[in-house]
Amino acid sequence: MAIISTSTVKKCVTCEFWGGARAASPTGREVKYKLGPADSDVGICGCPSSIKKGRPVRGGDTGCNKWARWSRLR
Repeated sequence: MAIISTSTVKKCVTCEFWGGARAASPTGREVKYKLGPADSDVGICGCPSSIKKGRPVRGGDTGCNKWARWSRLR
C-alpha cells in the first residue's frame, strides 16, 4: 500500500537524512512511499547528530528533533 505524506509534516520520510525508498511529487509538496509487511517503509537514519544515526527507522516515525526538510521538497 502506498502512503502519501505532505512536505510540511515532520516525519522521517520527509527528512533529508532518511535513507529509505521514497519519491517526491512533481510539485515537491508530497512524498510517496510504500507501507508493507516486508519493512519497505524502513530506512537508515543518516543524521550525524541524531540518537537514531545508523539505525533503521520507519518512514512514519515522528520521534526525532533533528529533522531537516528533504531537499527535494518545498
